[in-house]
Amino acid sequence: MQKPEHDKNVINVNLSSPADAAGMDVTGNATGTDSIANAAYMSNSADVASNTDKPANRNTTRLSLVWSLLEGSKRFFMISIFATLMMNVLDMISPQIIRAAIDSVIGDKELALPDVFIASVGRIGGVEYLRSHLWVIGAAILCLAAGSVGFRYVSMVFNSKG
Repeated sequence: MQKPEHDKNVINVNLSSPADAAGMDVTGNATGTDSIANAAYMSNSADVASNTDKPANRNTTRLSLVWSLLEGSKRFFMISIFATLMMNVLDMISPQIIRAAIDSVIGDKELALPDVFIASVGRIGGVEYLRSHLWVIGAAILCLAAGSVGFRYVSMVFNSKG
């Protein structure tokens, strides 16, 4: 059995009651003379959000449309984006700690980290201290993982609220 080909100009409508079926066939496609007006109305109603008197930048129009759809949820959306960004930053730091631990603490390479982290390692006793206290590296990785889980939770909660 072959599937019927769909015409791009056919409008499918979900019918909620038999009264909605006026001018529609069994599948919900527009039929008859009244349906031409209905089809024109339905095809034009999708463009209502972008229908303005003066031409506008298409990207600005889309952004403003999305921003208007977020009405009442903007705070949730922004918190969710911030939490997602922080989660990704924390997820990117953990592999660098593991790399530095293997290369410089366990191995014999020079510690290759940004100056802020090298200063932090120096404050706790340097690479020699970390060699004898590997649990500090493990605790740092666990703290980063816990922070990532916390931000993931916040992101998902505020994303579902918005």
